[in-house]
Amino acid sequence: LWFTQWINQLLRSSFDIYEVLYIDKNGKKQFHLIRESTGTPLEPSIEQADFSKNSYYKSGISMPFEEVLVSPINIDRQQLDPYHFMTMSMLSPIISFDGSTEGVVLIKLDVSALPNLHPNTIWVHHNGHYLQIPGQVQTSLTAFNAYPGIQEQFQYKKFFLWKNKKDEQIIWVPIFLTENKGPLWVGRLVDPSNLDT
Repeated sequence: LWFTQWINQLLRSSFDIYEVLYIDKNGKKQFHLIRESTGTPLEPSIEQADFSKNSYYKSGISMPFEEVLVSPINIDRQQLDPYHFMTMSMLSPIISFDGSTEGVVLIKLDVSALPNLHPNTIWVHHNGHYLQIPGQVQTSLTAFNAYPGIQEQFQYKKFFLWKNKKDEQIIWVPIFLTENKGPLWVGRLVDPSNLDT
């Protein structure tokens, strides 16, 4: 109980962290805290889990001390709640005093708020479909139709500047790797006058 309280005190303002797990060197979950919804405390979970065959765990358990393994973004297109529809994980090994690896700490983060924190940006999947945020108006239109020419540029997976005949300019950045095919792109309108100075 005291450890749970200490973790909640430590992460009292980090509501984007919704799971904390300690997994031992044999892949067995020894400690697990989970946050059910934004603003609620992390609570112990008694659910059993074996991570010994999990590729993410196996990559992390062999890492050197102080390194952090960051997962690709997971986008749950079936999630109706705006909480948890876009998540990622971070994993780091726990090293004992003799230098041996005792296990890993796995932290899961909810990054679903990012699109709303930057309302003047355009979030697009690598296939041209807009990022569909639960609770917002959905569209079947694609960014490839709205911004001719970006489909070809997306294949290079590098940032680029797009412009049209009206001199509108948008800088596109492949900001996150995703568990789906290709990165998640973010576009932001650029004021041409700032580029000319």
